[in-house]
Amino acid sequence: MKLKSKLLVVIASLLILTACSVNQQTATTQPSVTTATPVTHLIASALLADTQVEVNYLPPKRLPINRIPAWLNRVGANELTTSEAVLTLESVLPDLAIFPLLRQKNIRLVAIDLAKEIAPGGAGISQRQGISEPEYFWLDSNNLLLMINIAAKDLTRLWPNYAEQISQNRQQTLRQVQQMALVVDELLFTYQINSLALTDAKLMPLAQATALPLVELDNADLVIASRANPSQKTWVVDPLTRPKVDSLEAWLEALKVSLQSALKE
Repeated sequence: MKLKSKLLVVIASLLILTACSVNQQTATTQPSVTTATPVTHLIASALLADTQVEVNYLPPKRLPINRIPAWLNRVGANELTTSEAVLTLESVLPDLAIFPLLRQKNIRLVAIDLAKEIAPGGAGISQRQGISEPEYFWLDSNNLLLMINIAAKDLTRLWPNYAEQISQNRQQTLRQVQQMALVVDELLFTYQINSLALTDAKLMPLAQATALPLVELDNADLVIASRANPSQKTWVVDPLTRPKVDSLEAWLEALKVSLQSALKE
């Protein structure tokens, strides 16, 4: 009888240890993606919604995008968490390269460059020739659509068990971008906006997406800026230099609302 009791205790102990081991393994092997810019973070979050893949934003959220390179130069690999993949823009913004840093934590790390598909003849975003520094190219809806497609393709290959969910998320996200671009075109046409001006050359991709001519500030029907200008009709946009919004959908909606407000003034 005593032997039987001892045997039951041993079996129970083994079951508890096995359960703890499984739970610990599950906790430590949760898949994750790391990002280092607001736009890549929003795209990853949109595509991986309703999956078990965690999306991590690497830099401190207080930092604007132009201060992230200095932070990357200071941070040590031992301060970072392990990840299975990184979503980057390194082909266009090499100062924001996080793949070499994170690879020190995981030799099997996968890099997904949303500005240039890592594949023979891979698609890449479009930019003006001869610019001295990169613009906010994701403000062009065509570039943004391409970035979403690149991310979805590689994330599906990386986690095929979530392929159906990623595909659904991709379709929904593409529709949101396309609807935003359509609404912008309709508003500009309805309010007879025939010319634009910029307060920052890095906002050029948004202006180019409208196909309207650029003129001097004083002669423009509408000014595109990242800050309000009470003296002019100004479309105030968030260029995603900081992680201010919770989702890509919210950011796209904010662009539409801001334009509507500017045109109704």
